[in-house]
Amino acid sequence: MAFGKSQKDAFGTPVGHLIAKATFGALQTEEWGQFMHICDLINTTEEGPKEAVRALRKRLSKNCNHVEIHLTLSVSTTRLVLIKYLHSTGQNLLRVSQISVLLEY
Repeated sequence: MAFGKSQKDAFGTPVGHLIAKATFGALQTEEWGQFMHICDLINTTEEGPKEAVRALRKRLSKNCNHVEIHLTLSVSTTRLVLIKYLHSTGQNLLRVSQISVLLEY
């Protein structure tokens, strides 16, 4: 298991760990380089899209920390912009459609 945690832990995967780190409430601003690194990792791993959606949902559910919510939405926005870019350039369309379906739920 990644990071010694069970598969049920949304932040126990490589993608989930990076999302948790990038959306930590003590951060002062968005780390756009980190967001792009997360997007790259999602695109290069088979389970990346599922892991990302699971971690983003966990961070948003029942969360009253406004900084974490803001950062989580920034990661989501970065991901959506990347999907639109890939779709418009015709790159990896199967991957784009898989990620789009996951984000709809």
